[in-house]
Amino acid sequence: MLLAAALKVCSLLIAADLTAVLGEAPAKMHVSRRDPLSSQCVYSLPKTATSVSIEVTRGVQAQRRLDSLRQAALIEGEEAAENEQPAIEPIRDLGGEAFFAPGAGMAGLYVARGTALLWVSIENADANGSMLDKLRRLARRALTRLPR
Repeated sequence: MLLAAALKVCSLLIAADLTAVLGEAPAKMHVSRRDPLSSQCVYSLPKTATSVSIEVTRGVQAQRRLDSLRQAALIEGEEAAENEQPAIEPIRDLGGEAFFAPGAGMAGLYVARGTALLWVSIENADANGSMLDKLRRLARRALTRLPR
């Protein structure tokens, strides 16, 4: 049962999704499960040396992480300078509570749906400002397959 749940996270994004958004299909896919409430899938895209990760966390652990994101976004929103991008920012157009974390080398988008928290990240992607757009597009595709 646990392995089946872990493998299902890899079905949230399919090769066609990655090709449509990032311009290439994954060469490898690796699934991992850190604990019973969280599973992750990593797709490797060879041409651009990019990796895409998707993780689903459920239950109390998801709620704790969501609470931490809310708190961080509130603090970052107050502390960020006028011309500075906050480390965590709320995103409004994904149908649920969502946050963008534009980390160094690895940006991530968190989206809450019911008792689940979806995290999509792109590592080593271009830095031309399209990162958030790509993450939104991937998250929207994954959310269509994430059970409510």
